[in-house]
Amino acid sequence: MSKIIAVGSDGAAVMTGRKNGFVALLNKESTVPVIGVHCIAHRLALVTSQAAENVPYLKKFQGTLSDIFYFFKKSSVRRERLYALEEVLECENVTYKEIHSDLEALGSVLGEWRVETNNSTAKGILQRISSYKFLLVLHLLMDIIPTMTRLSLQFQKEDIDLAALRPSIDAVIQQLQYLKEENGPALVQFESQCPKGSCEFDGVPITSEAGVEKRFSNVRAAFLQNLMSELECRFPAVATDVVTCMSVLSLRGLSFLSEDARKHWGTEQLQNIIDFYSHREKTFVDAEETLREWAMCKDMVHQQHYPCTSICQLWQILSSRHPDTFPNLFKIAQVAVLLPLQTATVERGFSVQNLIKRSHRNRLSSERLDTLMQLALGPPVRDVSLAPAVTKWRSDKRESCFAKTNVVDVFAVPN
Repeated sequence: MSKIIAVGSDGAAVMTGRKNGFVALLNKESTVPVIGVHCIAHRLALVTSQAAENVPYLKKFQGTLSDIFYFFKKSSVRRERLYALEEVLECENVTYKEIHSDLEALGSVLGEWRVETNNSTAKGILQRISSYKFLLVLHLLMDIIPTMTRLSLQFQKEDIDLAALRPSIDAVIQQLQYLKEENGPALVQFESQCPKGSCEFDGVPITSEAGVEKRFSNVRAAFLQNLMSELECRFPAVATDVVTCMSVLSLRGLSFLSEDARKHWGTEQLQNIIDFYSHREKTFVDAEETLREWAMCKDMVHQQHYPCTSICQLWQILSSRHPDTFPNLFKIAQVAVLLPLQTATVERGFSVQNLIKRSHRNRLSSERLDTLMQLALGPPVRDVSLAPAVTKWRSDKRESCFAKTNVVDVFAVPN
């Protein structure tokens, strides 16, 4: 228990509940307060889902995408016809999830199916995707989604730095603000290929109605504003929680401050961290000494021009060059670099486990499963030195090494 400093979770109430949540129960047993961290990747997923939830048309749009997905998923005949038509049209073979990739093939298949079978589902889907408003929203999302995806992938990195979160979020908010005022590349291309009043797009007849552009503008403004508001709400620029406050340990931007401003910079955040750890009988850090070290640390980093882009990098330098100067700050810095900001790494482990131990391999032992998972989650074989494996193979004096030695165990020898 004394070694537990934080718990990362997906934010479920069973983990984060104030009274009976897992973190709360740990804090009742631990002598040092345990920090509960809501996975930043899960928080970002909530940003996008909640932003769309409050825009009625986007809920209908999502329903249309779901109808397309299940229309083809539940019928191999429909899928094969879509793929065959793509070959005839010399289109890139894509999944039926990517409706923007080839609207012509999708529209043709739905149209044929509607005529041949009088299928009401195909008729309804075709009517919705051939709407000018639907196509405008589709291309708007094609501009928004890559921006959010890049941020999500960054948040899923194993070595994500706490100090890098705010700049990344600010950059995304700035990009969303631009998309709110100006058209992105996908929307510009669509409007050049299909200007207002066009009767066809990508081989599919389209329908329009009066006032469609104004309604699209309302959807666009509402969704983008919701996205920015949700980002600010779930990742506030000014926050008093201990995780956010620990980002000051990177001392990012310190060199741009005046001497007077530098004296007070970060003190409030550091005080919040000290207060968090002061609610136990056992003292984690000395409050007065920590504040004194903080003033010395700021002056030293500024004078020596130490890099302030990464918490880990900065405190590695400080610990190697000034090992006895900041004992209390070193404790807090160790916590900051070990915080489980995301749970994507753990979830990848569960995914690999489920891929390996399927129903037809349900008798795999825990030891064998552990070895196979280490191989699957480890670096590529080309990046691993095989010298230890060769040494073990040569040292085996038995007649038939491969007949009696577990090959998996051979290649699982640590580098």
